[in-house]
Formats: sequence, structure tokens, C-alpha cells
Amino acid sequence: MLRMNEKYAQNLEQIVAERNAMLQEAQDQTNRLLYEMLPASVADVLKQGGTIPPRSYDAATVCFVQLCDFPALVRKSRSDEVISFLNDIFDRFDNIIKKHDAYKVETTGETYMVASGVPNENEGRHVIEIAECSLDIREESYTYVVAHCPDFKIRVRIGFHCGPIAAGVIGIRSPRYCLFGDTEKLIAIG
Repeated sequence: MLRMNEKYAQNLEQIVAERNAMLQEAQDQTNRLLYEMLPASVADVLKQGGTIPPRSYDAATVCFVQLCDFPALVRKSRSDEVISFLNDIFDRFDNIIKKHDAYKVETTGETYMVASGVPNENEGRHVIEIAECSLDIREESYTYVVAHCPDFKIRVRIGFHCGPIAAGVIGIRSPRYCLFGDTEKLIAIG
């Protein structure tokens, strides 16, 4: 009877260890997603159960990067090739952004939006940070080879604007850090 109880206890310990490992893996994945969706400083506050009130900033810089000739590439490609291309090029842009004091706000289709000076104000460096990001993205675009269409040359249209902006977290289940104001709108329509 004692031996059977020991075996049962060992089995339970193994199950608990496996479940704890699964739980830790799920928590790690949740954290990775949270930090991909939100600026780190915002994610830190939300993880601790805090809230991020909407805020106005006197100055920030917002940048849009648009992949030119994207419709032409889509016409030459299968849907899986388009998705693979966008994942690859935007991942490269993400890696560039990580080297600067900037935050990827969102991607929509062939457009990539990045900002600096929000949510962490950086004493006027936001223009320099975005300018450097823009130059690095342009350089990456010049040297990028589309895997399924190597003769296709990537061209980007980059525009950025500095000015006042409002920002805040929108959404409860899928929170996003969103920007609002003329600074963001001026580039979006330009």
C-alpha cells in the first residue's frame, strides 16, 4: 500500500510539473504578444493591473512607410507568397525600430506606422529617431530581395510629421496603443 501511494505521489508530482511548465509557456507567450502589441512601458503597467489614462503630448513624430507598387507584386504572387513577403519585410522593419527609441504602432496592408516621443517622451529626439529609422528602412528596402520574385525592386514612400498628438490604450481583450490627432492624420492622407 505504501509503495502504491509513493508511485501515485510521484505520478502526481510529474503531472503537476508538466502542467506548471505548460502554464509557464502560456504565460511567456502571452507576455511576448502583449509586448508586441504595446510599448514596453504600457505593457508593464497593464501587467501589474494598472491603467493607462489617455494622454496628450505636446510633440511627437509619427511616420508612415508605404510599400510602393505593392498591388503589382500582389498580381504576380500567390496569397501565401504575399503573406510571407509582408511578414518578412515588416519583421525586418521591426528589427530596425528596436534599434531606435521608437514604437511600431500598426501595420495595415502595405503600410507600416511608427512613432517616437510616445508614450515615453524623449526630449525632442523623436524627430531624429524617426529620421534615422526612415533612413535605415529605406536602406533595407533597397537591398531587400523578394524571395518569390527576385527581379521585383522594393520601393518605399516614407513620410513623417512632428506635432501634438493624443494617445491611449483602446480595447480590453485586445488592447492597442493608438494615436489620434492632426499629426497622425496629416501623413495618413499625404
